[in-house]
Amino acid sequence: NDLGRFDRVIVAVPAPQAAELLLPAPELQSQAAAVAMAPCWAGMYVFREPLALGFDGAFLADGPISWIARDSSKPGRPPEESWIVHAGPEWTREHQESDREAVATKLLQILAARLGPLPGVAFQRAHRWGFALASGPTPGGALFDSDLGLGACGDWCQGGRVEGALLSGISMAGRILGQAPAAPANPLGEGSPTSPRLDV
Repeated sequence: NDLGRFDRVIVAVPAPQAAELLLPAPELQSQAAAVAMAPCWAGMYVFREPLALGFDGAFLADGPISWIARDSSKPGRPPEESWIVHAGPEWTREHQESDREAVATKLLQILAARLGPLPGVAFQRAHRWGFALASGPTPGGALFDSDLGLGACGDWCQGGRVEGALLSGISMAGRILGQAPAAPANPLGEGSPTSPRLDV
């Protein structure tokens, strides 16, 4: 379908999908195609009582679980004791086609083996990210071809995780704004209601 013509087009999807959309820009396409992305099973749990732990998040260096976080400690979240558990890529691949309820139960068992007895669970669910963690050469920042007005950004440009997505988006915005034409002079003078403003 013809979606129209645009001055700039930005692709913000996982690297393997971005590579398919960047065919008009072979250099960008090859950089996106070089990024490997690993899957991740994530378990979400609401416990009936608080976990007596002295931290809200931790990377686990060994074993099937790579990251745990007390989701309820984040601003604006419901007060119930909720945790997110990420399995590592190897474990996720081994259980890639497993039923998500079975995965949620198994991750909870692994967590209990690591931390000790856990309170009862009021809710549990597992979700599999097909493209979760970037590995191999990552572009850093964002990809952009100023001649074509075509670019790509995402967490995979910065190695993954939510902070990578933020930094990549900021990088892409900088590339676009750096290419944008200067704003026309305001005939009413600086500071008038019609003055162009950019709040960052």
